[in-house]
Amino acid sequence: MSIFKKIKKSLQESSDYPSSSSSSSHHYGGHSTRAGAPAPSTNPFSKPSTGGPPPYTPVGAAASYYGNTPQPQYPPIPPAQNYQHQAPMMQQQPQPPQPPMHSTPNPLINPGTLPLPSLNPGADDPYTFLRDFDTVVLVDDSGSMSGGRWNQTAAALSAIVPIITFYDSDGIDVYFLNAPDRPHNHNIRTPGQVMEIFGTVRPQGSTPTGRALKRILEPYMEKFERNPNRVKPLNIIVITDGVPTDDVESHIVKYARKLDRLDADLTQVGIQFFQIGSDAEATVALRELDDSLSEMRDVRDMVDTVPWTGSLEGERMLKVVLGAVNKRLDRKRL
Repeated sequence: MSIFKKIKKSLQESSDYPSSSSSSSHHYGGHSTRAGAPAPSTNPFSKPSTGGPPPYTPVGAAASYYGNTPQPQYPPIPPAQNYQHQAPMMQQQPQPPQPPMHSTPNPLINPGTLPLPSLNPGADDPYTFLRDFDTVVLVDDSGSMSGGRWNQTAAALSAIVPIITFYDSDGIDVYFLNAPDRPHNHNIRTPGQVMEIFGTVRPQGSTPTGRALKRILEPYMEKFERNPNRVKPLNIIVITDGVPTDDVESHIVKYARKLDRLDADLTQVGIQFFQIGSDAEATVALRELDDSLSEMRDVRDMVDTVPWTGSLEGERMLKVVLGAVNKRLDRKRL
């Protein structure tokens, strides 16, 4: 049989293929095919398949639907464990020995000449006089004190505190010209407390030195008038950089006259102005309070002043902490 006759016979057999669907038949282009049965191949060179497709084996949800195939049994999955990624261990390299840690010295203080208190203070120790006083520090926190001057003030006060508290276990009280008084500013004993306080205050505003002194002296004088024998003398150290913006002179004269009227000891109250910076106008104004106030107003001399020169050493430290209550130190120019 020729190849063309085979092709013709194959086409005739395809068109005469019987439909045996038990339900419905689908018609595509005039040819009927059984639903679900594969159409015979029209390739004359292929052999018809004698077997059907491989049996369908439903699993999972399909198996539950048909119900004729048992579910495969798998071993239980163990619960997940907390997994932490472990970085590969690096080979430890030997490290060179590190130098011992040392605290950084205060660059504003010369440790070689700083007159630290002796361990056994005696009659020849000039700082022993501090035992008889309550020391109060009044800090200028005006706007001009910001920046380097604020850091200098903190460094200077940090150097003063250990010396005073060595002789006065009560510590010192710190006040500011503008910032409100806070309980944690009292009984300061360590430089760390000083730095903590300075970290909470921002310099701003004017320089109301007279008003701030009144805030300290008014309650003190009331206690002194009630019971003068039970009130310790008061040593006030004012750290400032400029001329007061109020009438500080009148406030000082007022309390000086009251002390004279009460016949108080000449060292009952002392006010030391410690000038930060080199403002010439401020130097002149503070010097007048020190030298001329008592003569012009005919009152006791209870004011001293000392300039900051970048360090606290020898007689300068002594004058800062005692110059206002020690006449020998008051008369000394540094």
